[in-house]
Amino acid sequence: MRKHKILMSGLACAIAFTTLFGCASNKPKDDKVTLYITRHGETLFNETGKAQGWCDSPLTEKGEDMAARLGEGLKDIEFSNAYTSTSERAVDTAKIILNDRNVPMHYDKGLKEMNFGTLEGEPGEKLWGDDIDLRFEEGWKKEGGEDFYILGERAKKVLDEIVADDTNKGNNVLVSTHGMTILGILYTIDPAVADSLENGLDNCSITKITYENGQYHIDEVNETSYMK
Repeated sequence: MRKHKILMSGLACAIAFTTLFGCASNKPKDDKVTLYITRHGETLFNETGKAQGWCDSPLTEKGEDMAARLGEGLKDIEFSNAYTSTSERAVDTAKIILNDRNVPMHYDKGLKEMNFGTLEGEPGEKLWGDDIDLRFEEGWKKEGGEDFYILGERAKKVLDEIVADDTNKGNNVLVSTHGMTILGILYTIDPAVADSLENGLDNCSITKITYENGQYHIDEVNETSYMK
């Protein structure tokens, strides 16, 4: 009888342990990913009004200050990973924002700016001119450059890879990229939001997008209040 009681007690403990720990391990992990997407800080070409796509120019002193202020505004947000375009201006912006925080940094060409072809480095008015309203038209591009829809597709592909990464599920992610690239991403999610941004995106603004249950949700666009 005593052996029977001991056996039953052991079985009860085993069931309780399984309930407390075994089932918990089978609980599906939160798949929500919160993306804090920023446009790089002001650059020399931004300051001088030159077209800047795949070509690059350094951050100005103001641009570095903007990135530092954004870093201050984001300092209490824990990031599982940071992703940046391979362009120096985006990389430097991300590094200043993180300020030596222990966050893994990933570099992806898919986050680069739109390729403006033969007009890279030319005055901005030569790039856009009367074509500013055509920038979202399918097939519109400058000679040797890139179609806006191709830009959106390549950037969105990177986002899809980010949200699929198990280390990002249930976490926040920093993405440092470019103005037209962010517009391209927005256009793939909700064209009306991209269309509403007639003046583009501000340097070091935050566009916050969440991914949950297989869907992207645009929470904030071109928000500059994060800069402190």
